[in-house]
Amino acid sequence: MPPEVSGVPIVDGAHKLGAYFASTVDMHPRLEDVFGWLLFALCGDVSTVSDAPEAGMYTHYFRMSSADYLALKWVTARRTIPAPEGGAASGSQSLDTRVASMMLNFPAAARVSARLGLLGREPSFSDDVSGWSYAAEAEDSTSVPITSSTAAYFKLPTFQANNLPSPLVRVTIGNTVSQPQQEFIIGSPFPDDIIGLYRNVGLEVAYKWEDEDLYLELVAAGGTGASIPWSSVIYETDFRVKAVSAADVSGMSNPYSIEIYAPKVFMWPSAPPEIAGVNLIQLPLAGVVARPSSGDPFQIIVVNEVAGYTWPT
Repeated sequence: MPPEVSGVPIVDGAHKLGAYFASTVDMHPRLEDVFGWLLFALCGDVSTVSDAPEAGMYTHYFRMSSADYLALKWVTARRTIPAPEGGAASGSQSLDTRVASMMLNFPAAARVSARLGLLGREPSFSDDVSGWSYAAEAEDSTSVPITSSTAAYFKLPTFQANNLPSPLVRVTIGNTVSQPQQEFIIGSPFPDDIIGLYRNVGLEVAYKWEDEDLYLELVAAGGTGASIPWSSVIYETDFRVKAVSAADVSGMSNPYSIEIYAPKVFMWPSAPPEIAGVNLIQLPLAGVVARPSSGDPFQIIVVNEVAGYTWPT
């Protein structure tokens, strides 16, 4: 309670005014199956090409729905809290949950990692989650994508068709959704709804300097000469980053893979070139996915053995 006219300048009461669920999950994505459902919930739509890149494998294109760019899927989220000294684990559950964000990190010579942001409408709690069950089986690490494979790459094809040297690429897909404070209504302690309001896909790249060509494209529209003027024209390119599993899928001749593709991206230096040592220079880059003249603004492309993803109704 705020201070009231009572002659005592200290809080004298409190109330619980509402509740909702929020959680962040860090993971190394397994591409065998379940991670595709999270991408489906994040993006809103998916299409699948069968027998690609070979018979028995499938290529999935996770994207925004062309019918409704703000369409998001509902999920139920469960969080298990282990008992510190053995015994039954406790946990919480959230009904009517949205995948509000996902950050995908592609660090050099390492595993791809993901950070998932969840926002749910109605939480509940359990002091013993031993009865919780899951239809999906736990997936081992063989389908985790890595960036040290020669099949992995980071490309800005408009600038250069070949792989560009980078120690880190980070892609953040943000679904701006209505917040609990906007959704509380009289007669309920829980938000009434959680709806999509806006989408943003941001890019962060550490570019290992080869020469000044990319830098001049970004700041001076590719100008040349002894005195190159700054250009107000923002650099536009397409964008690709890809990682694959360390080994081929069992019985197949291709690995699991994840690729993020955007046909139209605006990019700029987020800081001046950084001298990390003698003859070692890095250029921090930032970018944002823009709406192309046609087609999908972005796609997250996953190759595995799942025949397709159909959201249950």
